[in-house]
Amino acid sequence: MTLTLRLRSTPPTALDVSSLTLERLGPLSTDQIRRLPLRIGCQATDVATWFDVAGRADEKLGFEGDCRRIDGIGTAWAGGELVVEGSAGAQLGRRMSAGIVRVQGSVGALAASGMRGGVIEIAGDAGEALGGPLRGERTGMRGGRVVVQGNAAAATGHRMRRGTILIGGQAGPRCGWEMVAGTIAAGRVDSTDLGFAMRRGTILILAAAISASAATPSAADPPPPVRPPCFTPPTAAPSGFLQLLLDDLARGAGTETAAAIEQRRWDGGWLRSLGDLSRGGLGEVIW
Repeated sequence: MTLTLRLRSTPPTALDVSSLTLERLGPLSTDQIRRLPLRIGCQATDVATWFDVAGRADEKLGFEGDCRRIDGIGTAWAGGELVVEGSAGAQLGRRMSAGIVRVQGSVGALAASGMRGGVIEIAGDAGEALGGPLRGERTGMRGGRVVVQGNAAAATGHRMRRGTILIGGQAGPRCGWEMVAGTIAAGRVDSTDLGFAMRRGTILILAAAISASAATPSAADPPPPVRPPCFTPPTAAPSGFLQLLLDDLARGAGTETAAAIEQRRWDGGWLRSLGDLSRGGLGEVIW
């Protein structure tokens, strides 16, 4: 059975619901859930003030309404399904370890921060530092899979250690900033500080060109005239590894993204640069 939290009105500032996990809500009655404490800014509030509650949290939790100011949805999610029928605020799926989180709109900053497992699917766009750490933390995403059908803002994969991020649209500047390991794939990227201070891992660009602006490149655009700073001159990418990587990315991708992967797979001409050379040069950018 599904427990549904329907937003009654938009809060004036960020409402933190990180305490509403499936494990905590499962044993509780509807009345008990309504009385659970929440935080809005620096003030105390409760679930009933902001949500209409219906159903029971057995294996699925749903949020309905415009939840762009609802932060911490899916924090420490450890199994089952969570569906947001709209957009969500910051820190979606933080420290998630299993299960699936689906968002039918866009999400705020720091989605998948500290994520260790499971799947996050975002139908819209993702805010800054997707898969990145909170201030003061040493590492960002540590496992799992994030699929974004739209675009992602700056600093995707900041200090990412493991896992996979797939972006159907464009990744913003500083993609793969201080990346430790893992895989980031995007239809296009803003090349500003691409892979800066990257140690290991893979950044894969599905379009034929690395875009230096937010403008959408055409299929006829040439390969990038410059490589990322502190990266080796481009050479042919190893085809065996690349085909395995594309197979993995196509699984679970949206229909349009999967079609783009298949089309790009057979275009050929894949190039690879290694870097960041100032950090050992074990990472790679493939396009």
